[in-house]
Amino acid sequence: MIAAALALGALALCLVPRPPMDNSIEAMLVDDSPRAARYADFRADFGADEVIVFQAEGPDARALVEAAAGFEQALLETPAISDTLGPITVWPDEFDLLLDPDLGGFDELERLAPRFDGPLNETLGLLQLDPPQVRIYAFRRPGHADPSDLERAIGDFRALLDGPAAAVHVVGPPVLNLELDGASRAIERTSMPILIGVCVLLMAGLTRSVRQTLAVLAPVGLGVGATMGLLSLTGRSTDIVVNIAQPLLFVLLLASGLHVVVAWQDIRGGGAERHVAPWRAAREKARAVTLALGTTALGFASLGLSELPAVRVFGLLSAAGLLLGIPLVLWILPALLQVLGGEPKPGGGRHLGRAAAWCVARGLGGGWMWPALALLVTAGGMWAATAVPVSTSGVHYFDPDSRIRRDYAAIDASGAGLSTIEAVVDLGGPPTAARVERLGRFADAAEALPGVRRAVGLSLFLRETHWRIAGQDALPAGPALREALASERLAPFVAGERLRLSLLIDDLDAAGLDGAYAALQATFAETVGPGGTLDLTGHHELVVHAQQSLVDTLLWSLLTTALLIELFVWIALRSLRLALAALLPMLAPVCLNFGVMWAFDLPLDPGTCMTGAIALGIAVDDALHFMIAWRKAPPRACALGTGRSLILTSVVIAAGFASLLTAPFLPTARFGLLCALAMVSALLADLLVLPPLLRWLAPYDSDGVTPDAATRAS
Repeated sequence: MIAAALALGALALCLVPRPPMDNSIEAMLVDDSPRAARYADFRADFGADEVIVFQAEGPDARALVEAAAGFEQALLETPAISDTLGPITVWPDEFDLLLDPDLGGFDELERLAPRFDGPLNETLGLLQLDPPQVRIYAFRRPGHADPSDLERAIGDFRALLDGPAAAVHVVGPPVLNLELDGASRAIERTSMPILIGVCVLLMAGLTRSVRQTLAVLAPVGLGVGATMGLLSLTGRSTDIVVNIAQPLLFVLLLASGLHVVVAWQDIRGGGAERHVAPWRAAREKARAVTLALGTTALGFASLGLSELPAVRVFGLLSAAGLLLGIPLVLWILPALLQVLGGEPKPGGGRHLGRAAAWCVARGLGGGWMWPALALLVTAGGMWAATAVPVSTSGVHYFDPDSRIRRDYAAIDASGAGLSTIEAVVDLGGPPTAARVERLGRFADAAEALPGVRRAVGLSLFLRETHWRIAGQDALPAGPALREALASERLAPFVAGERLRLSLLIDDLDAAGLDGAYAALQATFAETVGPGGTLDLTGHHELVVHAQQSLVDTLLWSLLTTALLIELFVWIALRSLRLALAALLPMLAPVCLNFGVMWAFDLPLDPGTCMTGAIALGIAVDDALHFMIAWRKAPPRACALGTGRSLILTSVVIAAGFASLLTAPFLPTARFGLLCALAMVSALLADLLVLPPLLRWLAPYDSDGVTPDAATRAS
């Protein structure tokens, strides 16, 4: 009855609609951080700085400009877009003429061409006729959460202008968010089914039983589905970080379930009745399953203290799923084995037990060799963790041949900066000729700094106005300045006494961005002098530092989690010796992953840094099962039973992870590679490194008593 009620409750949670996807910077922000506060003040004064760049090139200038003008008009009516900088908005009078056939229409394009040669077009490259190219900067409306309008606009642009004779490129943070949303959904729709399918086929083959495989998958599937249902009920969205909880829960719950199945095979093969064997297996593995999932849940729950919302949700969600998995594996799985288990197949998986026994014998016969090798790997991996580069941009998550990478490369090659530093300047009063001139000096000096490509602000627009009136690239003065400052087009760059200067920059990492900020502050002091203040902010700063904080948080959390797990193992097993024996096999797989990342130049990103958590969880799970079995049986018996289940679990899950190597989304492919490696290295650590450590620290005697247990008994 308890198992049925639990199954129905978990099934009900599985039926809850899936949580929405949100990879925007707002979902990653630390609400009370100084950076977030500066950015919030900037957006309150000037609006959004998340820019989408639409660019098209083609051989027919007239057709290209006509189509782009129509698209920009439609773009201005899109709810997701607050404003644009493009041919229609920069040259409204000229395009009124070009779009009106009665006034000459596009036959006037060549005659009007000199009107487009001002400083604004020179800086932003909005319209070129030789060779023909059009570029439109569209500003995402702050707080607009519905991505469908933006997706539709991007699709319309590609459909309108893309073709054999034209090239279309669309880039920008909102576009990247859409691509990340799609990649995150692909984890659920493609990667997870592939992983599950490979695991199912291997389980069925190695256990020689489809029914036992289905019995294991049912509680595992309920655990993963119910956990995502819990996330929906809390009203939280999922993202590329939180979504990794699904494969994490799948492999850890599957590992525990397979341990119960192997115990059931042994008990059933020993002659136990069909209705008795599953529950005996559950009782035999109850302590190991509870400790393994409970200690790992404790470690992930520590992420709930992170300042990053995505990491908090990932940690708490994973902990909740692991705790839910304990009763699912220990109650629902035995009930299903009672119904579906049937007779264990002769020889099913027995060769895995012999392989495990051979490995344990090699480990025990190797003396200090295997622990010394594991210690060397651990030390090298700890160093490598500090040397692995951090991925600075989500665009690097995609294959170099993907459309978004090609679009970014094309626009980057054209000289347009793809990210911005937003400089907010307060010169101590409203704009005047002297203050605008000081702002212009700072803009020119900033544009000459390394990493800065273009400076777009009030002085540039005022120079454009004067160029159109007087034909001179200079700042207006007197009445001309006052008239220009009254233009609504300057509203995004003027907020009372605060003036905005958008600096288009290279793709800078956290260190490069900090260096650029220092250089800008020094340049401001030199060119503007006293009497002015400079605040630097922007979407790019938040993304870069959120990414760096994410990686730093997860790396430090690994250390915290390892210490918490070690303490919990000590308390739960009431043996300091066993806890010390587990430490090296627990850390070696995690550190090996960092060493591989350093050796093959794999950057830290949300996918790769999560593999450390999975490696740690798998290593703890395997080590606990082996140590508890070690206390009850001699080494060979321990290897034939628990060692067999360790190999079965590792082979099945490693193959499932390896199936992700073909994923087009690079973090998913790297995630699969490193997790498969973690499974194999954790298995080797438990069969080769752990046995000699247990022999020295907690040797088994003929009564099945370890030194700690004997001390307590006396």
